[in-house]
Amino acid sequence: MSRRLYDIPGDTISDVYSSNLNNDIQLPMSDMLARIVVHEQRLAEWRHRPWEATVKDADPSNLVFHKLSIVMILRYLSTRIFLHRPILSASLHGVCRAQDFPPDSRGLMSPQSKQRLFSPELAELSIKT
Repeated sequence: MSRRLYDIPGDTISDVYSSNLNNDIQLPMSDMLARIVVHEQRLAEWRHRPWEATVKDADPSNLVFHKLSIVMILRYLSTRIFLHRPILSASLHGVCRAQDFPPDSRGLMSPQSKQRLFSPELAELSIKT
């Protein structure tokens, strides 16, 4: 059961993150979303798959079973976060470009842009909206 869950992030790294070769994902948003949906469907299948016989026979009041259940839930949730991270990253890059936060020579956000992005005024504006 756990092994099937670990296969999904591995496939996500190769499919969505381009085998983690670049710091920035170069996929167009439509391709990225299509690939993420495939992996999200695999996660949904994993979550709704009937537990194996050994788990069915386990006593839910057992402390070990309870702890392992929590670990599996956390693994599932962290896999979902990992899977959806490229969408958040692409969205934030779009916001930075739209707000004229210029990157430095390496393509990263410059210290001046970071200071502007995380300024108290901008935080207050985002809270008001």
